[in-house]
Amino acid sequence: MAWLTSLLVLAVAAGGVPSAESIADQVRTELQARLQAQGSTADVSVAAVRLQSLPAGEVRFEVGDVAGRWPRARASVPLRVHVNDRLLRTLSVPVTARDMRPALVFEADYVARTNVDAIALQHSEVDMACRTGRVILERPVHSYRLRQDVRAGTPLTDALMEPTPEVQGMQNVELQVHHRGIALSAPAVALQDGRLGERIPVRPSYASEAVVATVTAPGKVQIHD
Repeated sequence: MAWLTSLLVLAVAAGGVPSAESIADQVRTELQARLQAQGSTADVSVAAVRLQSLPAGEVRFEVGDVAGRWPRARASVPLRVHVNDRLLRTLSVPVTARDMRPALVFEADYVARTNVDAIALQHSEVDMACRTGRVILERPVHSYRLRQDVRAGTPLTDALMEPTPEVQGMQNVELQVHHRGIALSAPAVALQDGRLGERIPVRPSYASEAVVATVTAPGKVQIHD
């Protein structure tokens, strides 16, 4: 549902123009209040709203919703201009948002699936207005890896991390085979990620075709024959 909050009501003579700065300030106040209501700490800036001459009467301004994800670095908000309760025009007002916070950022580019132990991080101030996820201020434990590729300077958030599975695709694993009371083991290569208890394809060193095995521990899979 669109936000339609009265921002400023005043009477003007024919041809009169309200202060551009006062209208922009009211737009900013309204947008800032909305962000605070949703728990955002972003700070909003609004360009001066310059109007052409208006007919005489009671002028009322209403602000609509910012289209798309908000807050973000640059956007626009519709501003409806009413005179004597009739819509005269709708303006598109440029707005910006900044949400500077302390964060850990990546010192270099990294590819998805990189273990957190291999990641270099540094402290910095980052604009989080156009970022997703919760900022992580301490290095995660070693059992996490990157969910996606990242670039240097990107802040570390929970949206970028995921728990490392017990077995990772193309990892060398120990394949344990139980057959008629006899336990054997052989090296193999996991062909996909697998978490504890999951069944995944692996290629044993002694075979050219893959078999399906159950993940039993970090780096270990098992077949019951």
